[in-house]
Amino acid sequence: MSTHALGTFRAPEVSKYTEPLMFIPGEYRFSQVGPVPYFSAVMPLQNLVGAIGLVEDIPENARMDWSLEELFQRDINWNRVQNELVNGYLKDPNKLSFFNALTIALLPLNGTAIEESYGEPESIPPEAYPDWEKIDVGNVHVEFGLDRSVGVVQWHQGRVFPVAIDGQHRLAALKEYCTELRADAVANLPELQTKVPVILLILDERVGFKRRPGNTLIKTLREIFIDLNKNARMVSKSSLILLEDRNLQSVCVRTLLAKDATEISERLPLSLVTWLEDEAKFDSGSSLSSVLNLNEVVGYCLRGALPDAIDPFDEGKIKAFTDKITARLSLKPKIKESLKAHRQLCVGRDEPFSVTDEHLTAMEGAFREQWAPHILRVFYEFAPYKRYLSKARDIGAIDGMLRDYLLLPEEQRDKFRNRRKAESRDFNPRDAIDTPLGELEGFKANEWAFYTGFQKALFLNLFELERHRPFPSIGGFGTRRKDFLTRWLSQMNTLYEQGVFQLDWKKGRGDLWRGIAKNPGSGTIQFSKAAANRISAFITLCFWLNDAEQGDAKTFATRLVEDRSGDLPKLIRAAFQNRVAPGLKSLIKANMDVDEVEDSKLAKAMKKELVKRFTAING
Repeated sequence: MSTHALGTFRAPEVSKYTEPLMFIPGEYRFSQVGPVPYFSAVMPLQNLVGAIGLVEDIPENARMDWSLEELFQRDINWNRVQNELVNGYLKDPNKLSFFNALTIALLPLNGTAIEESYGEPESIPPEAYPDWEKIDVGNVHVEFGLDRSVGVVQWHQGRVFPVAIDGQHRLAALKEYCTELRADAVANLPELQTKVPVILLILDERVGFKRRPGNTLIKTLREIFIDLNKNARMVSKSSLILLEDRNLQSVCVRTLLAKDATEISERLPLSLVTWLEDEAKFDSGSSLSSVLNLNEVVGYCLRGALPDAIDPFDEGKIKAFTDKITARLSLKPKIKESLKAHRQLCVGRDEPFSVTDEHLTAMEGAFREQWAPHILRVFYEFAPYKRYLSKARDIGAIDGMLRDYLLLPEEQRDKFRNRRKAESRDFNPRDAIDTPLGELEGFKANEWAFYTGFQKALFLNLFELERHRPFPSIGGFGTRRKDFLTRWLSQMNTLYEQGVFQLDWKKGRGDLWRGIAKNPGSGTIQFSKAAANRISAFITLCFWLNDAEQGDAKTFATRLVEDRSGDLPKLIRAAFQNRVAPGLKSLIKANMDVDEVEDSKLAKAMKKELVKRFTAING
């Protein structure tokens, strides 16, 4: 910037006005209403947090008639501010902390009320640059350089209310952060040298702003505020999982997915996983699973040992996490000791705990080695998934033209079809795309395996039984994880061949899954975590029926309901009493159309339901 443009600067005398703030002007000219001028500046952190208010600080007279949508947008989630933005981001020494620009509206203030116009100035501050163009918008003083490429702005600290209309949570986090810094009473902290980008708005014609005809200043402010917040699209959760490099759960999910569109490996092909949008379901369409569902599967595998889910200042919870993740991933002694030392260092310095790059890399590697192969083996060896992948490979959905088609967003697929037709007159979209994909989707018909709740239950069962593999009393699953998985898959495929995993059970009388995976009354599918737990527990009972009970349905049902001798393993008793029995109880009450059932009648009806189901399975 030339000294000619800046001119000669004159230091201001002490006044009620802020210090001159240098800005670069700009404007948007897309609206027929008129241009929207703005002023880009950089504010020192301490000045920013002291001078700029939040929308919730706007005087009451200006926000009494805000709509529900506007009130929702205005609301600040202070838990998110403290836990995610302050403790989990600004205070995390391993994060590269950066916020983008805040949008600040300079509003005319009269005591405790927002004025409807800027009016005329109460006073004028000393000139910052005597040879620059001066514009006073009420008590906002603006000076432009000779070519209007730069300027300075000041505002009366008692007659102007500067408020953040975009970036409220960021500003709130900066305010909280600075409050805690001041509490430490440490001068010259490097953090206080931070400078924050801001965009200033002055809603007045004297600087070129045009209001919509008939709009008041407050109504104009509300319109800008709601549009900024409504149109600021949040990054989808699926995208965060695929892009976040410092989230343990996310990096573990990515060990299950092909690295790129063309990779053919033991990982899941991207063409058969829903990842472009936040959609967990895959009971229709071409996907075998979704990023959101795989994220939950990984969470189940790690059994909640996730650093992002703990208070980074709670010593007890930090220790519980490090102990749990060390055991779950069998971390090597060197990493275990390093993680312990890092935890003690953070606690000793009263710094927020976060996993270092070294520890995160070690955890990801341990998951890739110890758990990813077993999760992927389920997809490649569980019968319905194996058949589905084989068909997908045959029609080119993994390494052919259909792969390229499936990798496109929905809105680009018509262009793909048209381009193919333009390239070859013989190309028929119905024969080349629709028919084979329809055949692939047909493999999902009447199959529980392609419902998100069942897939969760499948892996819940896997991880639950894996915990008990050293104990032979659950049916000889084997003590090594690899042997356990072989036995587990064999049991699952046996149940599949018995028809247990059909959506509409046709054997025997009644519905095998009503009261477990389906609503007791309406029979509609339930997608809750409780339903997934019931499905998992019922699978465990079916394993035991086939293996330890040799298919004796009546004896097994009696033992479950009465358990007189107490000789059933704790795992089996818990699966029935804590998960399956409550679901069947709801079904029995729905069938009897009563709110309560006598214990003797309930036991009899429960036994009858179990015998009917177990007999049908082995029939």
